Amino acid sequence: MDSKLFFTCITMVNIKLTIMKKTSLIILATLFSFTLFAQNNMFVVYSMKGNVSVVDNKTESKAKIGTILNDESVLKVPSGSFATLICNESRMFTLNKAGNYPMNKLKDSCQHNGSSVSANYVKYIWNEL
Repeated sequence: MDSKLFFTCITMVNIKLTIMKKTSLIILATLFSFTLFAQNNMFVVYSMKGNVSVVDNKTESKAKIGTILNDESVLKVPSGSFATLICNESRMFTLNKAGNYPMNKLKDSCQHNGSSVSANYVKYIWNEL
């Protein structure tokens, strides 16, 4: 009788461990998905013309091709200039109107619909950086 009780206890412990493992995996997957959704967009200057500048950490500097811009960055595009940016979400767009563009306001520009040849090209460029 004692051996039956022992094996029953072992079986119960194994079942509880399996449930705990599955619960832990679900919790980790949920936290990981929240992290993905909370990710900030990043941009890279792909091309530009004129005296485009970047303000980052209250310091203004001339923008260069390949400059990485985060949510705190502001891109200044003067009249007669333009800047083409690539978003880390595989989207490319051009800012050709004079003005100051805070990167945290350009999140909508990163949204894309499905997959296309140009989206795959932009994704390739981003991954090579």
